Amino acid sequence: MLNMGTAAGIQILPDKLVLVNVRKGFQDFTVKQAAVLEDFRESSVADMRSSLRQQIQDGTVKRDSLVLGLPAEEVTLRLIELPIEVEENLEQVVRFQVEKFEPSEEEGSYYDYVVLSRDEAQKKIMLQIAMVRQSLLDGYLSLLKDLGLYPTAVRLSSLALHQILAIHKNGFPKKEPVVILDVNPGSVEIVLVVSAERFFAEKLDIPAEKLSADAIIRELYEFVSGLPLKTEGIARIYTAGTLGGDLLEQLRQRFSDCESLAAKLKVKGQLTRPELLTAIGLATTTLSKSRSAKINLIPPDQRVIERKPSLIPTFVLVALLLVMAVTAGTREYKQSSRFVGRIEAEVHKLEPQVNEVLALKKQVEEKQKELDEIRTLMRGEQQVLNVMKDLTERLPDDTYLQNLNIERGQVIIFGFSNSAGALIPALRASNHYKSVLPKYTTKDPITKKEKFNIEAALKTED
Repeated sequence: MLNMGTAAGIQILPDKLVLVNVRKGFQDFTVKQAAVLEDFRESSVADMRSSLRQQIQDGTVKRDSLVLGLPAEEVTLRLIELPIEVEENLEQVVRFQVEKFEPSEEEGSYYDYVVLSRDEAQKKIMLQIAMVRQSLLDGYLSLLKDLGLYPTAVRLSSLALHQILAIHKNGFPKKEPVVILDVNPGSVEIVLVVSAERFFAEKLDIPAEKLSADAIIRELYEFVSGLPLKTEGIARIYTAGTLGGDLLEQLRQRFSDCESLAAKLKVKGQLTRPELLTAIGLATTTLSKSRSAKINLIPPDQRVIERKPSLIPTFVLVALLLVMAVTAGTREYKQSSRFVGRIEAEVHKLEPQVNEVLALKKQVEEKQKELDEIRTLMRGEQQVLNVMKDLTERLPDDTYLQNLNIERGQVIIFGFSNSAGALIPALRASNHYKSVLPKYTTKDPITKKEKFNIEAALKTED
């Protein structure tokens, strides 16, 4: 099989650590090695290192293509729509959002974001923001360092389940979304896949004795109905996880198009253990071109530095060839002609590399120019920034936003609060809005909070 690259994924589960090495071929993937460390939280580093050596016998894991996946309950993921004008101050806007969702001022967070889409006609951009507690991630990275493992990226496990459809025969949904149910003892993770770039995820704690197809469908309906998404139905349901197979037959009695996620994966090798699926999905994110797959929760200053190709040997080789060509000119004509002919042939062979070097040089200059322009952009839509700051300071600590849309003088807010009614007078007291209207308020059965939608009209600037 043609080798198009190798990668590895590490999945953190409540009771085990899963590591998978995969190799990408021309048409499919192959699992090279896999290791599962049971009860790793109670094991010593020496025992874990020994177990890894036994399970990955030929065993090196590439340092520049290792992805760590964190459970959904440990990562906050938000999909946010913003006016296109905030791009000039996007980092500052994202920082406002992160501060709003942080549990406390004392507990800092690592975060990253990607721009999923840019709609010039609607003047909107769609962001995906992920964040994790610093102390939690630092602990995991320290443990992996003791095991001799150095992740280049840290991502949400839900992203792995989303991206694994890239190596599934059915691929990503074309029209209606599909659902992946990752069913394990005590929990079910729901991943609603809209496209190759967009997905929504939620993890539910469901005791084994209450796990049934009816319970899952009920929770799925509640989850989908609360999303800012227009859909006529679900195209297909996939099951995964250690209990996914047990639930599959029950689901098929109520939903015709259900199948195991592993059934049609374009993956060869070890797929006997269901917990390997998410780790395989994590590994594939390193080889994916999807924007959503580029989230990396490791701070930039702590990331493993990618190896960059050195252009110096090429320049030196070209220079030596030129010197040799000049030297050849001092010899007699026949010898010089033959030698120069060989030199010209060598130079001709090197011409593609020289052109590539020049192209790379041009790209570097263009990127440097873009970087210089970005560094000088400090202005932007000040009204939008003021609104973001006002919401951060004005909304109570028991309130958090699910979606925020600021466009054409209107602010549309979706979120959860212990008392949604108390938000209206607080927002009306702000100098930024000329009117504040509640659209609806419902009781969320999962969080026990009030789910709300509020619309406010911005005051026009004189």
